[in-house]
Amino acid sequence: MIITVGNTKGGTGKSTIATTLAALYAGKKKKTLLIDADVQGSSMFFSEARAEDLPAFSAMANTTNKIHKAIESFDHDVIIIDAGGRDSQPFRSALIASDLLIIPVTPSPVDLWSTEDVFKMLEELRTAKDIKAGILLNMVQPGVSITTDVLEILGEYADKYSLFLFMSMIYFRIGFKEAFAEGCSVTEMKGEKFAKASAEIQELFREVNHAVR
Repeated sequence: MIITVGNTKGGTGKSTIATTLAALYAGKKKKTLLIDADVQGSSMFFSEARAEDLPAFSAMANTTNKIHKAIESFDHDVIIIDAGGRDSQPFRSALIASDLLIIPVTPSPVDLWSTEDVFKMLEELRTAKDIKAGILLNMVQPGVSITTDVLEILGEYADKYSLFLFMSMIYFRIGFKEAFAEGCSVTEMKGEKFAKASAEIQELFREVNHAVR
């Protein structure tokens, strides 16, 4: 099972989602590999900060255009790819490797419009492989309702590019940043301030597992 969390637009929180999923699968005793395909290297920072007493997963950086070829020889139960940056051969390689593509977006019309490049790229790659893909609303401001125009744009894109919408929404919470800095999933952190973030991620995890069945 290969899951890519990707967007060519920066600031969508994709690395947090990718690393958290890797930690959750490791916690379920799945042999898990996290591939950092983003030159910024955020996922590698997470894995290096991770304590040895936490559920372990393997991690490697690969920003080449041969990601889909490299993983053919791997025997992991789950491979999570953190892919970002511009439309490039490495990004396309990560997408073509995927069984599931999670596209995190922030809930504003401008950000959604700028993500259409990913949708178009996905449509092109689907001529070679059927790639299941879903849009995830991420970094949603607590207490702020999703506007009608955002919902309309999401629906239009979902129909036009054969995407599904995750029912889960991940809110902007400081707990995510604090957990990331320690190489932890929010589900591994103790304290009430992590409770809501943990519940959101657990719900997303259930949806992801359902999507890849």
